[in-house]
Amino acid sequence: MKAKQEISGIKVYSILPSKYKSENLNIAGGFHKLSTAIHEAEGFFEVEEPVFDYDIEERGEIYFDSRNRIFKYLITTKILPTLEEAKIRKIAELRNAVRKLYSSVQWYLEMLRANDEAIPVAAKTKIRQIKTSYDSLKAQINALTEVVSVIKFQIPYDAIATVQENLDEIV
Repeated sequence: MKAKQEISGIKVYSILPSKYKSENLNIAGGFHKLSTAIHEAEGFFEVEEPVFDYDIEERGEIYFDSRNRIFKYLITTKILPTLEEAKIRKIAELRNAVRKLYSSVQWYLEMLRANDEAIPVAAKTKIRQIKTSYDSLKAQINALTEVVSVIKFQIPYDAIATVQENLDEIV
């Protein structure tokens, strides 16, 4: 990827243009195939893709590093919530992930109750397992003492999906 400083600002090119016209050049086709030296003489320089932590940082404005002759992005730290706010958000995320499981089971149980049928032991066991897992994950989140740790805490969506599949077999 290359970029060029233009009057309106820096323009980033994923692919250099084939046709190009400037005060020095008028290329009807194949500009993108010319040498790096020609591209740089026309102001097209490489863009350094930043490596940063998406959870706590964000990519800012692009600028030209004239010393290294490369375009770079500023990396800024996101405004982080307080520890308590982060925990509330993460627990809400967990609750939303688990809510779908409970919805499936609740519908099934209501159908059984409407028909005066007994609730199978397998369904009761799964409900207890869901509650135990939820409580365990919530306790893990609440035990964290750093905002970044809470933000980076991974909800086990794969495990939740597996439980959902197992519930679908019962229901």
